[in-house]
Amino acid sequence: MSEEAQKRHVILRIAGFCGVASPVVSWTFIALSIIMMPEFDWIKNWLSDLGCVETTAVIFNSGLIISGVLGVAFAFGFYEIQKTKLGRLGVYVYTLGAISLCAIGVFLKTFGMVHFVASVAFFALTSISMVMVGVAEIAENKVYGVFTLVSGLVAGVAALTPWKALSETISGITISVWTIISAGKLLRRGN
Repeated sequence: MSEEAQKRHVILRIAGFCGVASPVVSWTFIALSIIMMPEFDWIKNWLSDLGCVETTAVIFNSGLIISGVLGVAFAFGFYEIQKTKLGRLGVYVYTLGAISLCAIGVFLKTFGMVHFVASVAFFALTSISMVMVGVAEIAENKVYGVFTLVSGLVAGVAALTPWKALSETISGITISVWTIISAGKLLRRGN
């Protein structure tokens, strides 16, 4: 194997591990925050409310920031396996979504409109990116392409429902499952 091919394998493996770690970190930190805030209500509260409470703020916000950074690292490798302009553009949009996730953890709900824009950007950009990648992938891998397209649509629609934290969770879990499966593609290609 050439030195160039070895570097590519290492990049894909690191990006794949980051893609798996990103949702694991975010949901672990969110779960810890919910456990620490027994009055949290899935319908009355937003997940971001966990980032404004003294007992949970550091855990919740650092989890989002770490997860967003890992998401950006995943995107670098995921870009490498995209074969179309639309797929690559979709990865750029995904990267902006991951940066928006970091921004949610930096600009707390108390920042008002800045936090709101970061939150909307995360769910919108990530969902749109999945739709773009899904459409781009259908020609090469129909099952994965359709799965990605449908996941992007489900994540986007779920984020629009009025159930606050429950809506965010449904959308976030959909994004997380897709990210882990897509990271698996990188790990397989990095072997």
